[in-house]
Amino acid sequence: MRFSLWAVGLMAVASGLSGCGKDGGGENAPGPSAKDLVAADVATFKKMNDADLVTYDGNNNHIFSKVFGGASSQDLINYLDLRVHDYAFKSDLSVSSRGLGLMDGWADSGPHVIALNYGAQLWLEAAIEGVQALYSNRGAAPVEVTSTRVGLIVLTQYYPQLQSLARQSILLHEARHSDCTGGLPKSNIVKIKEALRQKDNEAANALFGRCGHAHVICPSGIYSGMAACDSESWGAYAVGAVYARAMAANASTK
Repeated sequence: MRFSLWAVGLMAVASGLSGCGKDGGGENAPGPSAKDLVAADVATFKKMNDADLVTYDGNNNHIFSKVFGGASSQDLINYLDLRVHDYAFKSDLSVSSRGLGLMDGWADSGPHVIALNYGAQLWLEAAIEGVQALYSNRGAAPVEVTSTRVGLIVLTQYYPQLQSLARQSILLHEARHSDCTGGLPKSNIVKIKEALRQKDNEAANALFGRCGHAHVICPSGIYSGMAACDSESWGAYAVGAVYARAMAANASTK
């Protein structure tokens, strides 16, 4: 039996950072690969002024170093490299294990979805189904999905339309979804499968705990009914926001 974890929510939507409100469109136009698109954003992390980051961190209760393990450009790179290892468009991917419904609902996700931590979601669904999952990106050698930190991020066609700060924040947001804080007991996996069979996504989310740091259904606002809100203090949106606020603060002092 197939279950889709789409409602669990390991995605980034276009929030106030981007102001994106585009209509639907094709999957992705021919052109640069997903890796090519993110290369400039990752390079930006390497060019940051460490002195500015240290100053911001010291003036803000060391919130930057609490999230990223330090207040330097290398700390940002380390945070990302530990959690993200591959980027793709949906059309680039092939998944070897049959019976996985991970892309169910993608076409109905709307124009707000910018990126998805597909690797974490793939591992979670494979664990629930009791199968071994592998994926191939653009025909490359298959990659075995052994944990949430396989680090595969899928981008939508809206990613390159955003401003650079929003794109960089989204990469860090998606990286947070690679963390399975506290682990996921096998006993919970059995209960999650039953909850999803009953279409009780709220119960499934509770059983996941902090594994994947999944979003919850927004009770109101423009994302009402979508799995696009956090129910914890240091979820994926908080990680992206800490970075964005630090960059905005440094820009305002120049």
